[in-house]
Amino acid sequence: MFTARSRAALAADDPLQAVTAVVRRLKECGHGQREVYELLGDLRCQLAAEGQEAAEDVLLEVMDFVSGFASERHRIWDEPLNVP
Repeated sequence: MFTARSRAALAADDPLQAVTAVVRRLKECGHGQREVYELLGDLRCQLAAEGQEAAEDVLLEVMDFVSGFASERHRIWDEPLNVP
């Protein structure tokens, strides 16, 4: 379900906003920060293998929002995620 919704969001007019909305909804539904980060990472790898660089760039930016490596107004979780 996550992959289908995320791929649909990536096809939106404003994919960054659309994917961020999907992630915020996951958070509201109780999904954890690391879980969402890993889902995004898995999808990013799929997109990279498919040569979809623009979509991959969007996911990388949203992953920054999830991990806390972004300005406060873009962060989705309050605490930064320790990313290896």
